[in-house]
Amino acid sequence: MSRSLKSILALIIAFCSGNLWAQDRVDPNKAYKSGETLNAPLFGISMDIPEGWVGYLAREAEIFVLNKANNEGAEVFTFARENTLEQIKKNLKTGLNLSPTVRLKVDAEIEEKDGILSAPVSYTGTTGGQRKAYTFARCSNYGVCATLLLASPISSLDDNRIAIEAMIRSIAFEEPTPVEQLEQSIDWNSFLENKYLYSKTGTGGQKGVVQLWLNADHSFSSKSLPNAWATTPSKKYSGRQKGNWLVTRKGDKDLLILNYNKLDQVTIVLNQDGNSHFLNELVFFVIYQ
Repeated sequence: MSRSLKSILALIIAFCSGNLWAQDRVDPNKAYKSGETLNAPLFGISMDIPEGWVGYLAREAEIFVLNKANNEGAEVFTFARENTLEQIKKNLKTGLNLSPTVRLKVDAEIEEKDGILSAPVSYTGTTGGQRKAYTFARCSNYGVCATLLLASPISSLDDNRIAIEAMIRSIAFEEPTPVEQLEQSIDWNSFLENKYLYSKTGTGGQKGVVQLWLNADHSFSSKSLPNAWATTPSKKYSGRQKGNWLVTRKGDKDLLILNYNKLDQVTIVLNQDGNSHFLNELVFFVIYQ
């Protein structure tokens, strides 16, 4: 990890009593690409990675870091906490010494427009010369603020600032999920990848075998009883079928969406009770492919 990265992480830890990703569904072993969505249910925040950026979870501080894909040296650090824009303003105006030789300084007036706080800042005293940065903050109606800190070479600061401002504008807020509920929840998307699911008993008293193969590329094949999917009872779904799958969430329900190649879409409610897994209240056994 670079010296500048360590310094910025120290700043983030000093400003935050909580962080965005520690109780989350972000895979620490995955590099996230542009267009992918990051979800932080503990804080009720989700956001998309902008075009031309990649991201990863910095394990040292549980902070999600974005890097410019072209290796120009630009970095963005994302974090959140229970806060207000007024308190964030005070923190920025006070300034902070990151080390005996490195200081964070606000360069101009802090602006607030359309519910978004923004301010240019600079790092002075670094061995590589002056480093420019920009910070953005936006708060939800639930007392949680998301903050993005952009550190960039001076030559590309303006272009990167525009991209990150668009990113914070696109953040979706919802009511935070209590930590107790998160601890009991399951990451269905990761859990179902490369799994073979089967049940020995169909619904409606009809017995047999329901089978579903869910691949890592999100393609699937199925072999089910005509009435296996309780929400869509139809003989059309019997026999071998193929398509694509995805997991989404609506309200407090996790949903498995099966997009069949030649049939209507099927929506299945996912549930877990201890070691048992349910698809539309049908108990399924789960096996790695």
